[in-house]
Amino acid sequence: PSKIVFDKLNKGNKLNEDDSRVLSRFIGAQYIRTPAQYNYLMEWCSKNIPQIFEEAMQYANSQINKNLFKDDHKAMTSEEEQKPPIKVKLENEKKQVRFDTVLGREMYLYLLEHILTSTVDILKNHKWQVVHAAPGILFPTSDDPVICLNYIDEKKYDFKGGWGMKNGNIIMPISPNLLLIT
Repeated sequence: PSKIVFDKLNKGNKLNEDDSRVLSRFIGAQYIRTPAQYNYLMEWCSKNIPQIFEEAMQYANSQINKNLFKDDHKAMTSEEEQKPPIKVKLENEKKQVRFDTVLGREMYLYLLEHILTSTVDILKNHKWQVVHAAPGILFPTSDDPVICLNYIDEKKYDFKGGWGMKNGNIIMPISPNLLLIT
């Protein structure tokens, strides 16, 4: 579906809401598919998952200790167990809950799917503009094409921008002659 949207952009046609959604998902996919984003997501998981697990275990253990946790839960299907790739084990005799996961490809693929089906919706709120290169000028293209820029002024900016952030711009060349910017 993105080819239709890019054909419209190349012809100078206006995009409708569905086109903008397709464009946003494409840009989101281009942003998160890179080795740099893999490293970022794995680092984020390393820092945050232990705390998330700890809070979840404390809550679950408090429910077990209050006898509010019932053992009448339905069994998960194999598809449900894989999303997210976290194993949860209830040890009734010890009155404990155990969480296990491995940070790697499976977690990364889960995060990609989650981002591209949930979080990417933030991008549809952006107003995309098409910039045409001046004669004799070409926009650089690369295999890591999306730039997220936090721009405050000429001296205060960084490249740690995010989707939906105030003063954040997302920039992506879609050809040597066309650039998308929010």
